[in-house]
Amino acid sequence: MYYARCNHSNILQLADIIIGATRHWIETELEEREYSIGKELAELFFPKFYKYQGKILGYGINVASNNENLKSELENIINKNLNNR
Repeated sequence: MYYARCNHSNILQLADIIIGATRHWIETELEEREYSIGKELAELFFPKFYKYQGKILGYGINVASNNENLKSELENIINKNLNNR
């Protein structure tokens, strides 16, 4: 997929930025780093993530992997960082 080359679709370009920033945020948290530009950007739009009964994982953030350890770690990271917003 080359969203950056979709000059005709501003929505796809915005989606690409959001997905990339969210990926950077996840990597930064998993690697326990303090800062990344993607993390800074992602924290600006996290309050807009879709939630259902207070849960973001599985609703606003979906994980395609069957890796239960990854899902568990992401749930811990999300609970630590996002559920207080």
